[in-house]
Amino acid sequence: MAIRNIREIGEEVLNKKCREVTEMTPRIRELIEDMLETMYEANGVGLAASQVGVLKRIVVIDTTGEDPYILINPRIVESSGEQTGQEGCLSVPGKSGQVTRPNYVKAVALDMNMREFELEGTELLARAICHEQDHLDGHLYVEKAEGPLQGGGRRGLKIVFMGTPDFAAGALRALTEAGHRISAVVTQPDKPKGRSGELVPPPVKVYAKQQGFPVLQPKRIKAPQAMEELKGYPADVFIVAAFGQILSEEILHMPPYGCLNIHASLLPRYRGASPIQRVIIDGEAKTGITVMQMDAGIDTGDMLYKKETEITPEDTFETLHDRLSVLGGQAIVEALALLEAGKLVPEKQKEEESCYAPLIDKSMGQIDFTRPAQEIDRLIRGLTPWPSAYAGYRGKQLKIWRAAPTLAVNTCGRRPGEILGVEKDSVTVATGEGGLRILELQLEGKKRMTARDFLLGVRMTPGEVLTGRTEG
Repeated sequence: MAIRNIREIGEEVLNKKCREVTEMTPRIRELIEDMLETMYEANGVGLAASQVGVLKRIVVIDTTGEDPYILINPRIVESSGEQTGQEGCLSVPGKSGQVTRPNYVKAVALDMNMREFELEGTELLARAICHEQDHLDGHLYVEKAEGPLQGGGRRGLKIVFMGTPDFAAGALRALTEAGHRISAVVTQPDKPKGRSGELVPPPVKVYAKQQGFPVLQPKRIKAPQAMEELKGYPADVFIVAAFGQILSEEILHMPPYGCLNIHASLLPRYRGASPIQRVIIDGEAKTGITVMQMDAGIDTGDMLYKKETEITPEDTFETLHDRLSVLGGQAIVEALALLEAGKLVPEKQKEEESCYAPLIDKSMGQIDFTRPAQEIDRLIRGLTPWPSAYAGYRGKQLKIWRAAPTLAVNTCGRRPGEILGVEKDSVTVATGEGGLRILELQLEGKKRMTARDFLLGVRMTPGEVLTGRTEG
């Protein structure tokens, strides 16, 4: 196998239509092996034969780092839906643009044995299939880009990325796909899970290993040995997202552009460790992402770039987290494009507008039924799926996973937590203001289920009381 030269925008071969492959020859097999090697070396998720100067209808795609797809003579036979997102290309180094693609695609192609197969994909895989199909027909994504491309004229910034959970993995993926060069990834050590104590890697490490990035897992990033190792990786900027360790002043000033943090709130509101849960619990109408210049304080640095999203009445911590993870990736890619262009304008945070979001504790999940139903509903949604909200029922813990406040009930003279009514698909209890319809729940020792399924096995009766504690 060999790494081949990737042809860049402006070269004539990229604008020509590729020819079909009629048989699998040793040269074609060697070409495919070289294409895979070249794609992985360049940290790409797809590559067409024309991008290495060969006008054959062959593409390779790997969006997961597990098993690459090899598509010979592919054609798209079905597509539906729509997605708009940032897209880059190995043949357009250092730049990206907003492109609208189908959200679902079905393609038919030949494999290495020249046998026909179908490949269905959504989201990133669907985007990659369409992107590479365009290459085979002599088109670059820039023809479909909405507005000007972002990024400078070089192959992206050199980045050391620091992050740990799923939220951070989304940003790392976005930076990779936008063409930035990841020198190294720093994440927390693997942690034991369950009774077996098996060590489980953090999501950021899993993605980094798939992409072949060097991974550092220091117990203390400020330890002299860790600091020295960090200096060995070239970087224009350090990008930090939910890393989980405090950086020293020396680290903050290591790269030319310093350290940029992707924070999941609209600063200066909700500094701290749990902004996503707190905005739901507090009943905020919107939240978002702030890219900030890190300083010695906790989320106190200058604000550089923001993206907003509304909080819906159905949002849980899980749904809002996933949306903000995507938004965080978009925000950092857009912010870095402005940084390279010298157009990022720092904005000082106003201390008088700040508030703090401390760590979530399991005890927060204990429901106080003297509070208004709307407030309890927000608590449930803000703590789903972890640590979850709960009450006591017949001496056991009863987790409440989904509920809805209702004012259309008479709670006069009723005790907080008292069951007011039992329907086929819900149980309504009294609160300090209005009623709470419980729609999904889980009794201690049982699985999570809808109220309808729960009531088939547990007979709940009006007048019983859900307590704000578990009685043994």
